[in-house]
Amino acid sequence: MSSYSIKESLLSGFQAEPSPSWKAVRSTLNRKRYHHGCVALDDNTLLVVGGYEKSSKYDVLRSVEVFDRQAQKWDKNWPKLNVNRAEFATVIVVDLLFVLGGRDGNGECLDSVECINLSQTSPKWVILDVKLSSKKCGCTAVAVGTLVYIMGGKNTNDGSTAQNHVDIFDASMHKRSKGPPLNQPRFACASVFLDGKIYVVGGNDDSDNSLNTIESLSVSSDGNNWASSWHTCEKFLATPRMYPALSTISHCLVVIGGIHKGEKEHVLESVEIVDTKRDIIWQCVDLNQPIYGSAAVTLDDSRILLVGGCSNNQKPLNSSQILKLEFASYETHIAAVEREIKVLGGGKRSSLKKKVFGSGGGSISRKNKNVVSKLKAYLKELTKQNGSTRNADYSVDSDVDSGDEIARYFEKGLPSYDSGGIVATKELVNSGQAVVYRGTMRNKEGGKNKQDVAIKVFKNRKDWDDCKQELMSLLKISGHTNVMEVLDFFEVPMPAFVMRYVCGGDLMNHLSKKGKFTGKRAVSLLQGIGEGLRHLHSHAIVHRDLKSANILLEGKGSALRPVLIDLGLGKAVPKSLAEGKQYQTRGFCGTAHGAAPEMISSGMWSTKSDMYALGIIMWEILTGSFPYIDKKGFREVISFVHANGRPDAGEMQREKVSQKHQQLVKSLWDKDPAKRPSSDEFLAMTM
Repeated sequence: MSSYSIKESLLSGFQAEPSPSWKAVRSTLNRKRYHHGCVALDDNTLLVVGGYEKSSKYDVLRSVEVFDRQAQKWDKNWPKLNVNRAEFATVIVVDLLFVLGGRDGNGECLDSVECINLSQTSPKWVILDVKLSSKKCGCTAVAVGTLVYIMGGKNTNDGSTAQNHVDIFDASMHKRSKGPPLNQPRFACASVFLDGKIYVVGGNDDSDNSLNTIESLSVSSDGNNWASSWHTCEKFLATPRMYPALSTISHCLVVIGGIHKGEKEHVLESVEIVDTKRDIIWQCVDLNQPIYGSAAVTLDDSRILLVGGCSNNQKPLNSSQILKLEFASYETHIAAVEREIKVLGGGKRSSLKKKVFGSGGGSISRKNKNVVSKLKAYLKELTKQNGSTRNADYSVDSDVDSGDEIARYFEKGLPSYDSGGIVATKELVNSGQAVVYRGTMRNKEGGKNKQDVAIKVFKNRKDWDDCKQELMSLLKISGHTNVMEVLDFFEVPMPAFVMRYVCGGDLMNHLSKKGKFTGKRAVSLLQGIGEGLRHLHSHAIVHRDLKSANILLEGKGSALRPVLIDLGLGKAVPKSLAEGKQYQTRGFCGTAHGAAPEMISSGMWSTKSDMYALGIIMWEILTGSFPYIDKKGFREVISFVHANGRPDAGEMQREKVSQKHQQLVKSLWDKDPAKRPSSDEFLAMTM
């Protein structure tokens, strides 16, 4: 597969705006289309399939387009569907892309399922033997683990009304079963999986009237267990709508456009944001024009890409546009006022329209004269944590009047920020997720004594929310010499945690400059890494992103000690964790080079996934080489590993690695997690 980059090409040049707005993307589709499918296969590839090309309901496409970064255009030279389709559901499970149901070029509803294996050199669409429970168009689907949940729809062939059926399709076994029915029949709805729940939004009911209701179903992370019934959420959309586009940012649903069908039918340009953690629905910036039947893809933590669709004058579109929302700032500000003044304007529905977000703090409209004093009082309360005053820098414009905006109350950030004796002095690393600073922290016992620390400051709240509970678990088990010690964390004025500072550099950098380890130094290093993993696993924590770049080296010579770091993906599991018991995450996590086959194929992970990664690191330590340097990009690496590919075992022979250690490395690489050594067994085998 070609190496594309949606983020670099589509998002280049778009800076933070003073208000959220839609920006047109220069590159256009080769074919105008709506009611099509669109998926982001990974960070580098966007794929669009099928849909209607003209306003005629029977001008249906079967073509596929992929965005090409080098050519700055959509590439249409991709395998076509076997059947022309529109109004179908699209999901991706690992390397398998599925289209389910829909309507064909004759206007007939379909029950067939097509699939393409994107890891193949020359992929082709295949019609599967398994079928949906009935012919339907306007259905919606999400994938959880290897299971695909297909909700709602309508069979226009026999004039039937909207359905409340839920089919559960096992993508690994190509089998279909029956799930709990929706509370309300609906078609032309949208769905998404978010924070352990499937959400189904809008659509039309069995009387062909548009809906504003939202239903949710709790589902386990592997998809195999679900609640006995759907829950109709208390929140409901301000405007009932069918054929909306749906995406997510942080823990919010972003509902875009669609058709309102009641006594009159009209195309919508409004965008609504449903906060799933609070009883709030925000009205957001409108589209550039009314649109329905488009497809939305979340590109990152603040941007949504909208592709294609149909305008209110029944003209299909080949254009794309991007909405940027600074949710990191937004959540902080709303949290700062919500407890005191609830929702600005009162009630469950906010009157905040076209909210303003700044790159460093943002602002919010206010609707009553007490908001400034209440915000000041609440911010003052926020500066008191654990009985000590933190000297956070806040500012509120005292001249704010009704209809004006509160200026940024958060003005100064690290490295000048001084919180409870924690002072950041120098930037060390600036990544997509966070910035790491070197700094000092005053002793908790008081006095002038300080210790060197590293401070990791998160750029957005979603990443912080994802790892906060795990950080709290790590805080409780800190103290092991081979695991980075977490000293403290705080959330105001920005989410961050504080660690012990280690100055020796990482293992990957050491291997690049000085080559392999041999003899007792190699054994000592491996033992230290094994001890760190044993400590984590004994406290029911799986690292999930173990690699040489996440191991710092402290000390020199024979006293060199490895320290496991970057536990942002570290996952606390039930205390009843049995060694090797597998759990599942939503989507791929970690780094391709160290990801175990079960993590790639199904998102399953366990302590044995860490042991697989340790096998890769052990190979690097003993050979002084790095794996998969001949592979081009993320997808080629995971496809190779999924096909049971491993680093070159012959390299160990050429570097005269002992047979004992060669066998240990190979056992750690075993495709079957149960056959890999545990951390205890690894330590015994390296002695």
